[in-house]
Amino acid sequence: MLTLRLFGPGELALDGTPVHLHSARAMALLAFLCAEPGRPNLRARLAALAWEPYPEASAMHSLRQALHSLRSCADGRLRPCLIADADTVRFDAGQALDVDLHRFSSAVRSADPQCWRSAAEVYRAPLLDGRTLPGCKMYEEWLAATRSRLHALAMQNLERLALDRMTARDWAAALDYAERLREFEPESEAASGHLRRILAATGQPDASASASASASASASASASASASAHGPAHRAPSAPGDAAAVDSLVSAAQAAERVNAFGHALELLQRALASLRGRQPANPQRICELMLRQEAMLERLGRRAEQRAAIDGAEAIARALPDRGLLAALLLRKAGALALADDAPGTDETDGANEATSSARGAAEEALALFQTIGDRPGQAEALRELGFVAWRAGEHADALHHAREALAAHRALGDVAGEASALHNLGEIHRSLGSPRHALTLFREALPLHWAARNHIGEILTRFGEAAALRQLGETRQARRSYETALELSERHEERTMQSRALQALAGLCLEDGALDDALGFMRRAVAIDRAINYAHGLPHDLVGLAAIHFERGERSEGIAALREALVWCDFTGDVDAAGAVQALLDHPGRVRRAPPHAPGDPGNCVRSHLPLPEGKVYCQFESPLALAHAGQAQAGVPSSG
Repeated sequence: MLTLRLFGPGELALDGTPVHLHSARAMALLAFLCAEPGRPNLRARLAALAWEPYPEASAMHSLRQALHSLRSCADGRLRPCLIADADTVRFDAGQALDVDLHRFSSAVRSADPQCWRSAAEVYRAPLLDGRTLPGCKMYEEWLAATRSRLHALAMQNLERLALDRMTARDWAAALDYAERLREFEPESEAASGHLRRILAATGQPDASASASASASASASASASASASAHGPAHRAPSAPGDAAAVDSLVSAAQAAERVNAFGHALELLQRALASLRGRQPANPQRICELMLRQEAMLERLGRRAEQRAAIDGAEAIARALPDRGLLAALLLRKAGALALADDAPGTDETDGANEATSSARGAAEEALALFQTIGDRPGQAEALRELGFVAWRAGEHADALHHAREALAAHRALGDVAGEASALHNLGEIHRSLGSPRHALTLFREALPLHWAARNHIGEILTRFGEAAALRQLGETRQARRSYETALELSERHEERTMQSRALQALAGLCLEDGALDDALGFMRRAVAIDRAINYAHGLPHDLVGLAAIHFERGERSEGIAALREALVWCDFTGDVDAAGAVQALLDHPGRVRRAPPHAPGDPGNCVRSHLPLPEGKVYCQFESPLALAHAGQAQAGVPSSG
């Protein structure tokens, strides 16, 4: 059997015996081709990548030699994997070669915990650990970026394994994964937090404190080893003034964000910020920009209180800076956070809701004025969207429509097709909330061809959701199902996994309404599995309460209670006290966990009004929340909340 091990220093072996390649560049070339299987690579690009310092003719000659040596090694076993023509080279492992990178990539993207365990066994060191190609800047940049992406996936995988075992109360396995996470990332707050929870749960509260202290003490001792293991993109800053190390941490955070490892991205940004704050002289502009990135990660993780604190800190810095555009962007983030605050509209805290809405509106209006002052027309369109969102969240539909129409006109004036499409979508969502599903449907269908023209698949998925919900309001259930299925298919095709789980949840709801409990259970289990796979702690309580409702409908009391207990664990991870209180109330009265009475889709009491940030601005979306549905049913039954 021919094997290629790329995690670690890199080794090609035939039946366990190492195969020696003729040069380090041949191994680098093989690794690059393996990392992009099936993709045709221009020979000129490969030559420039691995032989950058050489003249073009010499580099092309060296590439031909390297390819010949790779095809000839291991008794020619690699020949079928390297498919070349006069201009391109591509790699296809097929059945001829076992590549650890391919097994890791497949396993880590699975929704099966057994695959996650396999991925954790494969990743024991970074890609081509310790190998470099001096003078080849393009290759070194590719290697650093690829190491960062794979490392982020591996850390996310270890964290979800720890969480998976914690929810199953398998404390020994959870402890092992948490310790391995800390071994790779000695400064990881997530690892330390998991260790504290595990040790406290097993009756060792004192040990949890010592574990945290031990983690801090060992971080310094293992820093050099960790930096070597993680490669340039993961090396901890050697000194507060090490600007290159800060840039590396930010690059690693961006790689983590791209693979939905938001917790890992947040930790890397926090380390970068700590280093920047220790530098003299300070760079307030850079600090403010990183705090905005940090705030976005906190929002994705559902950590609202920390998000607002980050915004307040960044605003204090930005107001002293000359960059009015940065301040305006920050004020828009502030408006959105206030609109989504726990005491925002939709709760019983009327005074607090009014205050939050007023503050959110004020922040968005100030941002609009700043964008107008500096002549930033796209910024003005985004500020109008934000004003519409604040009003929509507050139930002030006339203002929401006014600002949404202004935003639509602004995008049309700019010739911004993507912006026009999503502005039409936003108008559709507002009309749907107003109980005008037919008008909403017209707007959604007007937006769809514009999404296609702009090649905006996320926008199309969201608009398919809106279309499906409007069809449900019109009683056209069969057509609604087709729209949800289209959204699911698009989400799967484009690997938009959060949207995939939302589509599955919506289909489960349709099946539940029809009494197709087996189908509802299947869809909801798939939604839960996907959200576990991406560590979507903010959405999992909603999914798990929905799963519990289905189990109770099926008469499966113990399974329903187990789902509620897991939902409570995820609420604890996100620090969502209100959601935890609602779930605990359901646990206190499990016999009352039932599907809510029939309702009109879009009823604020049964939906979460949220948004997705796209490049052209904020896009409104409403998702039916099983947690909100269960809570509504509980309130109608007269069950007091324990939250």
